Amino acid sequence: MKLAVNTDPEDRSWQDYASCLGVDRDLFFPERGASTREAKEVCRGCVVREHCLEYALANGEKFGIWGGTSESERRGIRRQRVLARRVVQEAATGAASFVEGTPQAGSALALPETPAGMAEAPAAPDAPVQTFTEGGQPDGREEVAVLAGGLAVAAGA
Repeated sequence: MKLAVNTDPEDRSWQDYASCLGVDRDLFFPERGASTREAKEVCRGCVVREHCLEYALANGEKFGIWGGTSESERRGIRRQRVLARRVVQEAATGAASFVEGTPQAGSALALPETPAGMAEAPAAPDAPVQTFTEGGQPDGREEVAVLAGGLAVAAGA
């Protein structure tokens, strides 16, 4: 069974399907330095693991095991998401100005100046778009499209 992840912090109906329902709560809030292995094992096969993790991230849960992750692991996820949003925003901002013909200086999409005496190689207008996946998604992947001329943008941006 797979449930759609609901981002409404007030809706906790997903908890009715949690594997931890009825398990001693203390297992998920171990003392500092104690093992989290048993709690994470309960989470491993849980059908609402994503819901639980997203709930913890959205509500800034600082203690315990949520969605199979510790607070330090959730901090890492938050950091990755902040960086990913910055990259997408920079790409969107740079792509918009690139389309207009003037990439912003310092933008990830701003092209370096061509050294004196060297000709710029024009990108083929009919060059194919290639896509590949690499880092970013919960399963470790992020779809990226490489456009003509080597411009890479996150898919869906």
